[in-house]
Amino acid sequence: EKRDVAYLQSITDNGVAGQFDWLTFFAALFQENEVVVESTEPIYIYGEKYYPDFSTLLATTDARTLSNYIGWRFVMETSLATTYAMRNATLKFDNSMYGTTSFG
Repeated sequence: EKRDVAYLQSITDNGVAGQFDWLTFFAALFQENEVVVESTEPIYIYGEKYYPDFSTLLATTDARTLSNYIGWRFVMETSLATTYAMRNATLKFDNSMYGTTSFG
């Protein structure tokens, strides 16, 4: 459903307020392109019911655990664009976790 950034912030704050600032996030995301995102910016929000859980998760999870998760997600997302050895390691991991036998 199409809403705005202010609405996204309000549903996120329904969990634990002040855990994530969407305007700061969007400012950092679009800084290089000099795009300014205002709280009235229309956006599509999917999975609305999960945003309060997101802020609660941020408030209750150790910072080191969050950092490790983000780091591993980055590795998993970029592994296919690296060396053959890394792609092969990713395929082996995916095979052991999910039964995957090929990419794609």
